[in-house]
Amino acid sequence: MIRIVNDGALKRLVWKAPVEHTRQLVTALREQYQRWASKELEISDHSLTAEIWGHMLAERYALRLRRMINRPVTNRFVRFLLDRMAIIDCGERRVDNNRFIWDGIAPFRKGIRWLLPTRK
Repeated sequence: MIRIVNDGALKRLVWKAPVEHTRQLVTALREQYQRWASKELEISDHSLTAEIWGHMLAERYALRLRRMINRPVTNRFVRFLLDRMAIIDCGERRVDNNRFIWDGIAPFRKGIRWLLPTRK
């Protein structure tokens, strides 16, 4: 299992150049996993990318929702989402029960990429 903290540092890195920087991050994660586990990580680069971007986007749109509809029920729902988006747990199929979601979304990552903000 790989754990990524979805914080300001991750956003600054990814939003500056989403495709290039996410590719670099995924490469670094693979290398670290290889050193730690002494085996290859059995998750595709595309699936890892989809998971990272998916968590970042879910958090972004949850915060927008809270600004648009500031009601107690909405705020509870947003807090629920934010809690789940704070840490990105990337696991192989045998230990990650939602890997199939990210594998399924992976082919659409180019479309997802256009939803990400970019900052220079």
